[in-house]
Amino acid sequence: MRFLILIAVLLLTSPSHAQLEQRIKEVSRKHYPKTGYTGVVGVIDSNRSVVVSSGFEDQQRTIPVSQYSRFSLASVTKVFTGMAVIHFIDEGVIGHHDTIGTWLPELKPALRQVTVNQLANHTASIHDFYSLAETSESLNDSTAYALLTELDTTVFEPGARYGYSNSHYLLLAMILERASGKSFESIVSELILQPYGMNDAGFYSLGERPLEGLMADGKRAGVRADVSGEAGLIVKATDMQAFGRVLVTADQPKTWLLEGLQEGRVYERDTSWTYAYGWFCTEDDRGPFCAASGKGFGALAYHRWYYEEGLYYFLLTNHEDLPPFRGFREEVATLLPVPDP
Repeated sequence: MRFLILIAVLLLTSPSHAQLEQRIKEVSRKHYPKTGYTGVVGVIDSNRSVVVSSGFEDQQRTIPVSQYSRFSLASVTKVFTGMAVIHFIDEGVIGHHDTIGTWLPELKPALRQVTVNQLANHTASIHDFYSLAETSESLNDSTAYALLTELDTTVFEPGARYGYSNSHYLLLAMILERASGKSFESIVSELILQPYGMNDAGFYSLGERPLEGLMADGKRAGVRADVSGEAGLIVKATDMQAFGRVLVTADQPKTWLLEGLQEGRVYERDTSWTYAYGWFCTEDDRGPFCAASGKGFGALAYHRWYYEEGLYYFLLTNHEDLPPFRGFREEVATLLPVPDP
């Protein structure tokens, strides 16, 4: 009898593909009543993979957004940088507690003492290159790194506490390159993108271009920076579907990644969140999850992985209007299906 009741509950709480799509569209209209949501939303569990797209790729409203439209992941790129670092640590190529001066000896003493783990969990306390540059338009790996080679101070004592900085993930990307003799893009492609089936994902630095970014007022976002490690990955919804499918269905990648995150995690100040290798982790009423968000140059990206429950969802848009996006992404979590037992 209890088994029959459980089946009935699952049927009532687990919407069909069509029902889930309809609910997502209704919620999007609630948060974007005037302009409508431009982008994609994806929900993946062990038995379903749903993508809802809305809006248009162009301002003339002639090309509908689809699962094949290209979006910037912005800082969600750090997740893939972090995964590549975990691979290198597991293979013994670099060490968790290696000082970065081992690989980047041209840095000044204050930065050379920082460790790989401190970069990965944002406790390295290195000034963000965006705050050091006069403009972001000219920033690339070389110009951003040149700013860091001039530094001989940190914001606070490395390792003392959490402090987000894009410089940390640029330096991780450079360490991966120095340690392997390969480009950052080829490393991430070989270790993550190809094995996870993200066949259309690529990098801004290699010519991939997302939809033109728009700011909250509808104006064009303008020229963007091109710095490795901290951002720059361009994807389609199909790439994120493939990534999510591996996370929720394959035991080995799930176990490997969670062990890596556990090893490097650090608590943010005065919160229940931890951070490691590109992921912020905590739990809600549904259970424990890890997530990451990205913002910049007209793009917003978000994904969340309920690793015990086997659920993953993502949102991608080229319209940088943060308040409705935050409300939308949080309400999507309430629509998620109950996975089959």
